[in-house]
Amino acid sequence: MNEGIGVESADVTNPRDGVRVHTLRWGHGPRLVLAVHGLNAHAWHWRRTAERLGPEYSLIAYDLRGHGESDKPATGYSYEEQGSDIEAILADAGVAPQDTVVMGHSLGSRVAMPYVADHPFRGFVIVDPGIVAHVGGAQPPRPEGTRRRAPLQMEYASREEFMERMSRTNFLRNRHEFNEEYAARLIGEPAADGSVRLQLTPTAHVETMRAISGGDLSLYFERLPCPCLVIRATEGHLVQPMAERMQREIPDCELVVIEDSNHNVMLDRPDEFDAAVDPFLARVFG
Repeated sequence: MNEGIGVESADVTNPRDGVRVHTLRWGHGPRLVLAVHGLNAHAWHWRRTAERLGPEYSLIAYDLRGHGESDKPATGYSYEEQGSDIEAILADAGVAPQDTVVMGHSLGSRVAMPYVADHPFRGFVIVDPGIVAHVGGAQPPRPEGTRRRAPLQMEYASREEFMERMSRTNFLRNRHEFNEEYAARLIGEPAADGSVRLQLTPTAHVETMRAISGGDLSLYFERLPCPCLVIRATEGHLVQPMAERMQREIPDCELVVIEDSNHNVMLDRPDEFDAAVDPFLARVFG
C-alpha cells in the first residue's frame, strides 16, 4: 500500500496559453495513473485512491483550470484547451500516453475523452459522467426519487455553514476522513469576516459549462483506442441506457454498475470502487 508515502506538490505551466495547473503526485512506480476530478472538486479528491495503490503505481492528480490552486482564466475552457493541460502534465512528468491510464470522474472524464481518443493511452477509467447524446436523442428523465446534489452556491457566511450545507447532500452521507477532506477543500481560506467561497470561481463555472454543453461526446465512443472501464453510480449522473450504449460502442469496454452509490462513488462506496478498478488496472498494465 502507498499509505503514508506522502505527496509532492508542483505547478505545471501549459506552454500553449501560459495557464498554470497545480498537480499532486503520490508515488513513483512505473504504472502511472493520471486522475482528473469533476466539476467543483480538486486534486485531493483522489488521495484515497492514490494511497491504496501498490508501490508499483504512481498517481498524478491536478486541479482543473478554474479550480483549486490552478489558474482561473476568464476564458479557455474548451475540450481542446483542457486536453492541452493533460499534454503539458505528461510532458512535465516525462511520461508517454502508452504508459498511462487516465482516470476521470464526471467532468474530468468528459474533458479527457477527446484527448484520449487521439492518443494511445494504456487505459481509460470513466467514472459516472453525465453524457447526453445530441445525436440519437437525449437521455430519459432521471428516475423519480433519485437524490440530487444541492444547487451550486458560491459563497457562505462561514466554514461551518458550508459544511452543514454539504451534510444535507448525499455526498457526505458517509462521514469519513476522505469525504470530510473532499468537502473542506472545496472552499478557500476564510475572509476577514469569516465568510468562505468555493475555490471554483463563478466565471470558471459558467465558462466550463458553456464549453462542454456543445458537441456530442458519444461521437468519440468508437474512436477510443484503449481498453475502457465505465463505472456507473446508481444515484449518480450516468443513466443506464447511456452506460449500456457506451459498453456497446466503445471497442474494448467493461461496464460496472455500483448499486446504492452516489455520484462521488470513489468515496461513497470505496470498497466496491476498488473491486472494479483493481482488476482493470492489473489487466491493462499486464
